[in-house]
Amino acid sequence: MTQTSALYSNRITKIYLEYLARNYPEIDTDEVLDYARITRHEVEAPSYWFTQDQMDRLHEILVRRTGNPSIAREAGRFGASTQSLGPAKKYLIGLLNPSSMYMLMGKVYDIFSRAASVKTRKLGNNRVEITATPKPGVQEKPYQCENRLGMFESAALLFTQSYAKVDHPQCIHRGDGACRYLVQWREARFFRWKRLRNLLLVVTIPAAVGLLDFVSASAWEVLTLAMVTLILVSTAGSEYLEKKELIETIRTQGNVAKELIEEMNIRHNHALLIQKIGKATSTILKTEELFFEMVDIMKKHLDFDRGLILLADPEKKVLLYAAGYGYEGDKEKLLLQTTFHLDKPDSRGIFVQSFREQKSILVNDFSEIEGSSSPKSVEFAKTMGASSLICVPIVYKGESYGILAVDNLQSKNPLTQSDVNLLNGVAAQTAISIVNAMSFQRLQESEKNYRELVENANSIIMRIDTEGNILFFNTYAQKLFGYPEHHIIGKNLAGTILPDTEETRWALQNRLDLFRENPERVINEEAKAYREGEALWIAWNYKPVCDTEGRFREILCIGNDVTELKKAEIEKRDLATRLQRAEKMEALGTMAGGVAHDLNNILAGLVSYPELLLLELPADSKLRNPIRTIKKSGEKAASIVQDLLTLARRGVSVIEVVSLNQIVKDYINSPENEQLRIDHPDVHIHLKLDPELMNINGSPVHLSKTVMNLVFNAA
Repeated sequence: MTQTSALYSNRITKIYLEYLARNYPEIDTDEVLDYARITRHEVEAPSYWFTQDQMDRLHEILVRRTGNPSIAREAGRFGASTQSLGPAKKYLIGLLNPSSMYMLMGKVYDIFSRAASVKTRKLGNNRVEITATPKPGVQEKPYQCENRLGMFESAALLFTQSYAKVDHPQCIHRGDGACRYLVQWREARFFRWKRLRNLLLVVTIPAAVGLLDFVSASAWEVLTLAMVTLILVSTAGSEYLEKKELIETIRTQGNVAKELIEEMNIRHNHALLIQKIGKATSTILKTEELFFEMVDIMKKHLDFDRGLILLADPEKKVLLYAAGYGYEGDKEKLLLQTTFHLDKPDSRGIFVQSFREQKSILVNDFSEIEGSSSPKSVEFAKTMGASSLICVPIVYKGESYGILAVDNLQSKNPLTQSDVNLLNGVAAQTAISIVNAMSFQRLQESEKNYRELVENANSIIMRIDTEGNILFFNTYAQKLFGYPEHHIIGKNLAGTILPDTEETRWALQNRLDLFRENPERVINEEAKAYREGEALWIAWNYKPVCDTEGRFREILCIGNDVTELKKAEIEKRDLATRLQRAEKMEALGTMAGGVAHDLNNILAGLVSYPELLLLELPADSKLRNPIRTIKKSGEKAASIVQDLLTLARRGVSVIEVVSLNQIVKDYINSPENEQLRIDHPDVHIHLKLDPELMNINGSPVHLSKTVMNLVFNAA
């Protein structure tokens, strides 16, 4: 434990303040609390604990202002008459006698302080020994020992109407290991009367028997009657006093029961509040519905006239009204129309301050904060008509999301730190619910985007289990393969999109074995799938999916239909083959063209010369038939060359044998031309005759010399 540990109950502080108000009313208690760094609502809370430093400062300022160095002991003795103990005091009274109360002081003392362990030991009917040992790390001051002594003195006052006598033989501040207190108290009056009655009973009977032989009968009767009367009076007195004390105890206990029932009701309402808000925040994921449900719960289970929730906009520039209760008519309209600016440095309203500084603010009287608030905030508070208010920030992991506020229109019981603590719990739960709602909204948007991406993707997206059964089949896959989702989910790959063959099952099993050996492995392959008997080529990407413990559970299959690409690839291969053939034929054609060209040059003589010779030979010459045979053979050879060119897919080249007689005639009929060109679509013959070798007037021409100037060009 350290100086900052919460060790001392605010019940001790209440006793100090009540003692101060009773005996030193001129001292300003607010100034005392400010010096001790204690707030009024912390003191008023049903249960709150202060640190060693706060208690030291409180004692310091009290001694300084009162001038009474024994104020700690006097305040401890004052505790028995104060009303600030509440249920703690009633619990002590409920023990019925001081002996039982002092014997249970170890448990009772924990109500006031966590700084020391207290043990008690009974020394007699009205005497006990109390030992207080500081807990490790705690350094109590002498005044705290005195205060404890005063409390032990005053405890007997609850029963005997007088303080107990307390001796303090050992003290930690004198070097001892613990503080030891010897407590002795005065017994209750009815116990004295009972002892007197018992004494009279013991004396009366022997005396009556002994005096019977020494006094007269009349005197004996008078003495006996007197002693019986004393016995009866003492008995009646003890009974009367005992009943009187019991009646007072019962009356006190009745008040205790009433207070405890009220406190139980408050705690029950608070428990219901937390339970219902927790249920709402865990089941309602829409912020608007959640806030309306929360303010309805607060209205039912909190003792405040009004409540509201303000939320910051996404840019954290303003606070806006989200939900509330108790606001009607113009006031609710004002809340809806009012924006509390977070981005303006001069904004000093309670709501803005609580949001910015992330701290709770408790105001029991608005007049106390008018000087520290902006005129607009003061005017707004007056318009709303609140007399007291608690404002707590809605914070999650250091980020403010809004504020939660409750207020009273009229002054009721003072607002306390317990109220603040309760609302802090509500605000914290609210912050979690806001974050959950925002996360759920983002999750929905992400899921929507994911579904749109998956369902509308131009790819097959499929999940299968380790048995090959289909767990997910996206829309594209359903359209591609023609299987509705409710028909394909749960079916095996084999027999649906893959053929139900031994080869398919072997490939699936092999793939599963590979993934079990290496869950990080990814497999890419092309495989055939089937759609109503039609083969499709699919490029698959297989990725294993593992659970949180790393065990292989599923396979994510992403496929793309590459059937058209596959067809194009096959067609490309065919075209390449044809191209190769064409290139071969082209080479062959080139070679054939060269050969044909050479043969044409040779055949020109075989076809032309026989024609010329036939022109010069007489009609009855025996050589004409052989020469005609030579000519026909040349023409056949020319036809074979033509077939060779056709086979080589070259242009059709035809050598047309033109009668030289016709050529000569055409040439003679055009004496102005020195050369004759005959153009044919497939054959081009360029004939040039030397005029000097011919008789223009029709004389015989030396054709053999003329042929020497004949040129054939074939293409």
